Amino acid sequence: MLTENVADFAGIATEHLSTGGHHPGVLVALSSRFSHRPSGINAIATAVFAVTSEDLDDRLVYLGPPSP
Repeated sequence: MLTENVADFAGIATEHLSTGGHHPGVLVALSSRFSHRPSGINAIATAVFAVTSEDLDDRLVYLGPPSP
């Protein structure tokens, strides 16, 4: 799941894990790091692609903008 709503989804993911549940991972793209404009889509896609080789199960991952 990709979200910028860390306030809600960090809590949901933590609560879900604490009750014995699992999730495939939550990717956080903060609005302070990525543009909401259409031109920002490539940066978000690049950041998501950069973590796809990692094991994301049960993790909350904050995405960073690509290096210039």
